[in-house]
Amino acid sequence: MSPLAARGLDARLEVSEVPLLSEEAERLIFRVAQEAVRNVVSHADAAHVELSVGPAMAGQVQLVVSDDGQGFVDADARRSMRDGHVGMRLLAEVVADAGGVLTMDSEPGRGTSVRVRVPSG
Repeated sequence: MSPLAARGLDARLEVSEVPLLSEEAERLIFRVAQEAVRNVVSHADAAHVELSVGPAMAGQVQLVVSDDGQGFVDADARRSMRDGHVGMRLLAEVVADAGGVLTMDSEPGRGTSVRVRVPSG
């Protein structure tokens, strides 16, 4: 049984054909996926999480991590950062430094979606 299934979380992964990735792009995609799933496990109270990796705009690869958890409002995220939870904010800075973009979309009762696009090469 996977660690997520052991926690009662149904996880799905979809990988489309992606171009050959640089080591930096691979590390960024992995690190964002890791942090997003960690947040789902720790904070979302979700039953399902879906990860998809595929091509984005020309020369980019995209990762989307979506859950059906409790979601949050921006004020909650800001309060969490003040309390020392800065993982996604720091990752957004690292992604931006690499020429990519990390966005989060969430709403109470609707879950959360984290999307990252980074140059593939």
